[in-house]
Amino acid sequence: MDLTNNRIVLDSGGLEFSDGSTQTVASVAATNATAEVTTTQSTTSGSWTDLSTAGPSVALATGTKALVLITAFMDPSTSSGANLVFYVGCDITGATTQAPDGSNFDTLANWPRGASGGLRATAAVLFTGLTAGTNTFKLMYKSGDGSSTGYFRYRQIAVIDMGS
Repeated sequence: MDLTNNRIVLDSGGLEFSDGSTQTVASVAATNATAEVTTTQSTTSGSWTDLSTAGPSVALATGTKALVLITAFMDPSTSSGANLVFYVGCDITGATTQAPDGSNFDTLANWPRGASGGLRATAAVLFTGLTAGTNTFKLMYKSGDGSSTGYFRYRQIAVIDMGS
């Protein structure tokens, strides 16, 4: 194929330009894993914790980078009182050890005083600085005030290896 005197050379896996120079085109086969827990479970913990059914979690061989997507439906136990805040975070174990800490990856649901009803919250983050190898990514949960009950259901995680 000729594009303004440049040729795409498909059989060599790269580009060949009119001046004779070449550029290799590499492809990366991404690996991914997903998991879901649909049951409704709750916590009042003000620290990161598992629910009755832990996770969901996935184990995946990664390079030093991975894209993590989470979604969860969250619902407060009451519509009265102060603002209600609940969190979903990602705990990483295996080749890398990194606990959810509020600075790198949290899904937050915040209900103003007197509000009611649930919402689905979704977040995505590119984790960098992982140790290459098998890493397990697990969702964990907490209540913002450590006393209000937060209900979580339809919890999902997807992890995509982004190489090194």
